[in-house]
Amino acid sequence: MLVKKSQGHIAVDTQVLPHAIYVTTAGTTGCSSAVRMVNNAKENLSGVKDILVDAGYTGRNFAMQIKDIIGATVEVIKRSEFEQALTKYTKNVYNQRSM
Repeated sequence: MLVKKSQGHIAVDTQVLPHAIYVTTAGTTGCSSAVRMVNNAKENLSGVKDILVDAGYTGRNFAMQIKDIIGATVEVIKRSEFEQALTKYTKNVYNQRSM
């Protein structure tokens, strides 16, 4: 079967190192694919406390499913502010580890 379009999801840490990758056909919803990715990689993601996502992953159901699978909270950030938020979050994590 030839798949013409696909979409990918990737979970990276604050140093942009990948911890989970999931590719589906383009017809699959983003939230359901991301939930499957997290579920498939829950052993790798068990220490995750916070997940930053863009507005494509909004919804209480999505956040609750992620919380149920790995216990992490989901924070939705505008795509235009994502890099700034990641930089701020990385600095906070670094400062906490330095204490």
